[in-house]
Amino acid sequence: MTTGAITGMTKRLMTIQEEAVYRLVSHDFAGLSQIEAAECAGLSQSQVSRILKKIEKEHPSLFPILNARQKYVYKQIVKHGKTHKEIAVMMGTSIRTIERVVGQLRKKGVSFSSPVKSVPYKPWMDGEVKNVY
Repeated sequence: MTTGAITGMTKRLMTIQEEAVYRLVSHDFAGLSQIEAAECAGLSQSQVSRILKKIEKEHPSLFPILNARQKYVYKQIVKHGKTHKEIAVMMGTSIRTIERVVGQLRKKGVSFSSPVKSVPYKPWMDGEVKNVY
């Protein structure tokens, strides 16, 4: 038996430093830039970059990491079904800027699937249902 099996502890998949850097940079947590994360962690920006590359190599499912603008645009398209024009108006920017952000997201491998549009329920629809046994 291994020591971990006896004590009930499991082995960490990444070091504490790697986890801290990921949490600082990831859009799901703090969402800081690499420079800001380096200042918070007391590291250089190049060290943060190297750590992120190592994490991406070992745990690709944690990537891509989006910046704040990319996260906002992605959320508006996928969760709210907004058009590029609507997002541009909401953000006070041009449609071209939104198109650039969408292009950046596609380069990172992000796929867009907007919400399924359906017809709202109406009482007359009950008569249209056919039960087949």
